[in-house]
Amino acid sequence: MTLFAPLSRAALRVAPKDAALRYACADFLHECGCGAAAVDVLEEALRLAPDFPRAHNLMAIALADLGNTPAAIEHLRQAVTLHPTLAAAWANLGLLLKSENQFDAAVAAYDTALLSCPNDPQFH
Repeated sequence: MTLFAPLSRAALRVAPKDAALRYACADFLHECGCGAAAVDVLEEALRLAPDFPRAHNLMAIALADLGNTPAAIEHLRQAVTLHPTLAAAWANLGLLLKSENQFDAAVAAYDTALLSCPNDPQFH
């Protein structure tokens, strides 16, 4: 992580308008346990590309990890609106809705995830 931070800052300076690069950096930060830093980078990615469904999905995961479930749900709703067959976002939405005791909506989200990716064993 210590080596990545200066390298990522340098890369982001070289490509300041690259939302995909910001997404990749945020994904790495999140995987390293730096959720708040990932959120900061994703905010910039989504400012550059508000129609980036995978960035909304990752933002939701990071926000949920930080305890901000309502904002996470909103990002997941945005992700599935932009990409209605993004099974991972539907599954994540189901998990968060379940955690909020919205069971009917959670089941509907899980069903949509399964229908979006019927041959993927992670949804069975």
